[in-house]
Amino acid sequence: MIRRDRFLDYVDRFRAARVLVIGPAVAERDVHCAVNRLAPDWPMPVYRVEHASVHPGAAALTAATIANLGAQATLLAPVGRAAAGTALREALADARVHLIDGCEAPECRTAELFRYLAQGRQLMQIRRGWTPRPFADLAATLDRLGGDGESDADGRVFDCVCIVAGEPEALTAADLAAIADWCRARKIPLVYDAAGATISPAAGSADHLIVNERESRQVAAAAQCSAHEDHIDRLRQLCETVAPNVLLTLGRQGAVVGCRGGEIRRVEVHPLTVAAPPIADRRGVGFVVSGVYGVLVAAGASPQEAALLACSAASLAASLSGPKRIDLNDLLRLTYREIESHVADGIEVFSRIRDEHLPVIDRAARLLMEAYNEGKQALVFGNGGSAAEANHLVGELTGRFKENRPGLPSISLSANDSLTTCLANDYGYEDVFARQIETFCREGDVVIGLSTSGRSANVIRAMERARQRGARVIAFTGRDGGAMAELADVAIIVPSESTARIQEAHLFIIHVLCDMLDRRLDSQGRLHPSASEM
Repeated sequence: MIRRDRFLDYVDRFRAARVLVIGPAVAERDVHCAVNRLAPDWPMPVYRVEHASVHPGAAALTAATIANLGAQATLLAPVGRAAAGTALREALADARVHLIDGCEAPECRTAELFRYLAQGRQLMQIRRGWTPRPFADLAATLDRLGGDGESDADGRVFDCVCIVAGEPEALTAADLAAIADWCRARKIPLVYDAAGATISPAAGSADHLIVNERESRQVAAAAQCSAHEDHIDRLRQLCETVAPNVLLTLGRQGAVVGCRGGEIRRVEVHPLTVAAPPIADRRGVGFVVSGVYGVLVAAGASPQEAALLACSAASLAASLSGPKRIDLNDLLRLTYREIESHVADGIEVFSRIRDEHLPVIDRAARLLMEAYNEGKQALVFGNGGSAAEANHLVGELTGRFKENRPGLPSISLSANDSLTTCLANDYGYEDVFARQIETFCREGDVVIGLSTSGRSANVIRAMERARQRGARVIAFTGRDGGAMAELADVAIIVPSESTARIQEAHLFIIHVLCDMLDRRLDSQGRLHPSASEM
């Protein structure tokens, strides 16, 4: 976990953070198509291209992510001046990324990735120009950067350098060594994201290493580490030999982060609830990780803090279709994860009520309508929060919900403190409702018992007495319904184990019942002739 005040402090530093990203850039094109006919010579759809968009990919996406977070992002990548390179330059300019072209040769062309999308599906991906694009004299370019930029008090032009190795390959072993020497001389932290590349960093050349499971095996083998099937043991070896800080991402299982001489920590990722679009492509999520991680390192965050926020941001990016654009507002939303988890919980419960429980709510409403149409009354009761909801329901029935109408006879057996304590003292708490049922309940009345567990002994006893007196019984419960569900004519069982979610759903269903009564009872409290209509 990261303290909220520390997180906001890092966010305040983003604007001053300067990050240099080095690696291959890709122009990613989303081509949106429509289907308007079938081919006459073969029963297959014909796709018509409607529009296309270009956005940064590979190291360019890492740089764009850094800029979207408000930091100063510089991208050093072979781009060229061909059409794809020009389109990528425009996309980077829109993202406020400063581009330094690592290859000015006329024949240099930017790699492209085409995604063809239609009818909620990704039809195919096409790669074009996916061949190695080496830098032109990278060491000389870095030396110019060191002399041209504004340096801080420590003589640093950048606060972090992030190598995104990736595909198509652009960096050589000599390039990696040159970057490491340049950063070491200027005391700039160096982050190395393997990003699927076949080349690996030399031992001790990077300060931070970002790898997935497959890449960790490759880097460990290149560093001549002992073979380990267990990723924790492999992570420890990488910390000792390759880089002092290692982030190993594990997809949906989160990640683990290790520091040389320190403990290995699992990063628990709690994704934000985002409606998954019909088209979702995980490509690009890793570049979001390196972008968020890099800017946090530049802002002074610890490797554990950077890993937590980078992986949490990536969990959101994974649900996005097309461009994996994460900005500062998305990152700030991570501070509300605790609130968001409650909202997500509630959405799940109410979605299940919508999908599974409408018939039983309708039966409860019709049972109440029939009772009131016959001149009967409702007796409602529960303990604690359920007592409050019993009082609430009686208030809506006796007074009004939305429409002016005569009051509907109803009694809360939980409302009279003097009576409740009297009965509890004289008969025991298990009889506080049963005794009132014996006193007030008549044949044909509706008795409504509320208990989140369905196991409250005094509610169960009162429901038993109500059945003996010929009353109609409705149970509001949760979990598995408990004994109350067995005693009820209608059992409304909220599909949740959480007391809070069950109580919230009970209140919602109470309002639904009141609204249905308002719409179907006339000014005399009798059923409309059309009350049975949909």
